[in-house]
Amino acid sequence: MADAFVECLREAAGHATAGRTDDAIACYRAALDLDPGNPGVFHNLGVLVAARGDALPGLRSDERMALLEIGRAHV
Repeated sequence: MADAFVECLREAAGHATAGRTDDAIACYRAALDLDPGNPGVFHNLGVLVAARGDALPGLRSDERMALLEIGRAHV
């Protein structure tokens, strides 16, 4: 599972660097399926979704909830 998670992150980063935002978002979502609640993945996903102009509406409801929980943990 760890290898699949790392591969998802590598693919996501490659897509993001190449400007393939939708593909990068899909890879970050696949990474979250393997490690739900990973704050680094949520951060990168949020950055890409915001850059695409979607902000919170572009995130699934479970992703929005996790971001809210992560934010509360840092307060």
